[in-house]
Amino acid sequence: MLTVQGRHLGKLDPTLYLSEEGEELYDIPPGHLGRIWFTVAYSRASELLTITVHKARNLRQCSLAGGASFCVTGAEQTGTENEDSLVQDFRVKIFLEQNERKYHMTTVKKQMVNPNFNEQFSFQVAAYGIGQQALRLQVLGYDKRRRCRLIGYTSFSLATLDTASSDNVELRTFRDIQLDTEEETSENPQLFVALTYFPMAERLIVGLFDCRNLPLRENGLPVDIFAKVILHQGLQGKEIKTKRTELLGNREGFDESFVFQKIPDPASVNVRIILVQHGFLDKQLCFVVLGGELVSKGRALLHWQSMIERPEQRVCEWQELQLY
Repeated sequence: MLTVQGRHLGKLDPTLYLSEEGEELYDIPPGHLGRIWFTVAYSRASELLTITVHKARNLRQCSLAGGASFCVTGAEQTGTENEDSLVQDFRVKIFLEQNERKYHMTTVKKQMVNPNFNEQFSFQVAAYGIGQQALRLQVLGYDKRRRCRLIGYTSFSLATLDTASSDNVELRTFRDIQLDTEEETSENPQLFVALTYFPMAERLIVGLFDCRNLPLRENGLPVDIFAKVILHQGLQGKEIKTKRTELLGNREGFDESFVFQKIPDPASVNVRIILVQHGFLDKQLCFVVLGGELVSKGRALLHWQSMIERPEQRVCEWQELQLY
């Protein structure tokens, strides 16, 4: 019995001595989107939550060709693939699920499916409520035209941290990336929108790019569509300026940007984007309003707030349009 115990006590557990390089050697299941490593630390004294994003491995490259989105690995990629539409650059967006408005972003790692980030970010989180919070990390991909796609996400419940027994807690972990099913299953028309605000120049730029889920004719071809971009001011929605795109035709997106001048306070205006079916009598199909909380909600509101918080930076999001 003593001999058996001695052998058991002296036996090495290889998982305790696994190097950071060795942890990357794992079985990749079918449909795998990638894995991300990060460290979560919390200080009760300062009520500071710190997240270090270390690295991601085996990220899937997604194609945006033809208005559709599908994932491919290097082995699956063919010579017919449009390289301009293949997502090859990645970054990570970090936020608390209860407050998506406040978020951080890593730098973009170009042409890397195994990027190293090693970047640190922090949030103020009250100690009494940390157990009810959850951290979300989204992996975003960009193609050569700077179009963005959500590759997937992972969540980490802060209740996992043992903050009750220690004033300072730190945990290094990893999570597999999963699809955002809500993002994937929406059937409403969607439009990729870029917003940029320049405070010194009092200038707002609205860019319209790719489209998804557009209505079709009976023969399966897209209807003739153009977009109207309308700048409104105040709660009464006074129309200040209207601009429109060319007809979409057989293109994947509009790829047009519009400049609105003399806007000293973006919080006092909002932008309504309308997709219109061209014909003898034009028919408005769907719309989205980007602005403050009195006129917008959900992703449209967050997009507008992000633009204000990040002046002179191009803030891009897919926007779901509501049918008339």
